[in-house]
Amino acid sequence: MLRRARFAPSYRRRPWRYSRRNRFLDPRFYLKTIVVLGVMGMFVLPFLADAYVAVAKPAHDSRCRVLSVTDGDTVKVYCPGYGFESARLVGLDTPEIFSPKCFSEWARGTVASWKLRQMLWTADALSIERRGTDRYRRVLVQLSMDGERIADLMVNSGVARAYDGSKRQGWCDGWLV
Repeated sequence: MLRRARFAPSYRRRPWRYSRRNRFLDPRFYLKTIVVLGVMGMFVLPFLADAYVAVAKPAHDSRCRVLSVTDGDTVKVYCPGYGFESARLVGLDTPEIFSPKCFSEWARGTVASWKLRQMLWTADALSIERRGTDRYRRVLVQLSMDGERIADLMVNSGVARAYDGSKRQGWCDGWLV
């Protein structure tokens, strides 16, 4: 068995490393950039959108404020005397985001939640009317925007179904993303 001398040059080639100057040649740089932008788009952008609604859009006839949109039919509100509460909008049903049964339901739920955010952004006056609680101890509220019920606007735009409290229908049939 031949042994190499201690200080003999090595003929094994070292892998070429990207320096700071040519890091743009490394495909891993672009993959990291895409991942960071995706995370920002999924978490930071909705947070900023909800923060704008909470600060700029107080409810017109009450002191309650919509703080954030959880999904298309659930919002977080703050009312003096009641505190922070999760509120379910009455009169509509939208697809689930947090426990969807299929990808189509998640995609539709994302569209519905952004539609609700867009409506809250463009509203000149918001009105929150409490209607009791549901079986999950969420407050039931009727949310109105500029004198029109948001439930009717969401149903008419096609991102929600009218809902009266009966058995819910599924969202996983017929719509592909």
